[in-house]
Amino acid sequence: MTVSTNVGTQLALGAQRLRAGASPEISANASLEAGLLLAHALRTTRARLLSHPESAVEPGATRFYQALIERRARGEPLAYLTGEREFWSLPLRVTPAVLVPRPETELLVERALALRSALAVARQNAAQLSISHIDFRLGSWCAPLAGERFDLIVSNPPYVAADDPALDDPALAHEPRVALTPGPDALACLRAIVCDAPQHLNAGGWLLLEHGVAQGAALRHELVLAGFGYVRSHRDLAGHERITEGQYDPI
Repeated sequence: MTVSTNVGTQLALGAQRLRAGASPEISANASLEAGLLLAHALRTTRARLLSHPESAVEPGATRFYQALIERRARGEPLAYLTGEREFWSLPLRVTPAVLVPRPETELLVERALALRSALAVARQNAAQLSISHIDFRLGSWCAPLAGERFDLIVSNPPYVAADDPALDDPALAHEPRVALTPGPDALACLRAIVCDAPQHLNAGGWLLLEHGVAQGAALRHELVLAGFGYVRSHRDLAGHERITEGQYDPI
């Protein structure tokens, strides 16, 4: 039988469990993650928990929190447990049906804004006018864009080969495999996008692609073969090439 306890006790127990039986990455952030999970269980903020450690935690909430801690200790992504992940300052809903947003994809957004800074103005105008419409389309890469052209195309496709040991990382065990790997050919999706993108880019338009740390050179080669100019790669905070871009100019 679970009895009532307080916030401070549950935070300590949760952090202790994560330090003792989780991966090094989770263990290193045990206190932070324990706080985020308890805040989720109690539908409050971590700051409020830390400022009121004496507050009672009812048995039902305690059981829910302990279950979350156990799932996290087994490697389930924190974003799947809380149902949310901040990306580019936006709180995004996240479920096991999608990949967890990652910092390297924020680099993709940074480059998109740098190449087309009008997007930043458009975002501000949309917020000011309360315009939230986004045109969602279902299809394989550029297929839903038939007959249309754009100034900028951005993609974060699957780019890990099916036999890559990286897929054995416990951190990826809960994420949809189809969003991680295109199969034996790691560049299959990237190559398909590069091939189709010129049919959907205006003259001078840009294609930005996120890719694996060792795929920059091969992707630059594919872009040049497809007629792109100003082809270049950008490194993430760890120093790895993760974003490659090219400008399409048919003239």
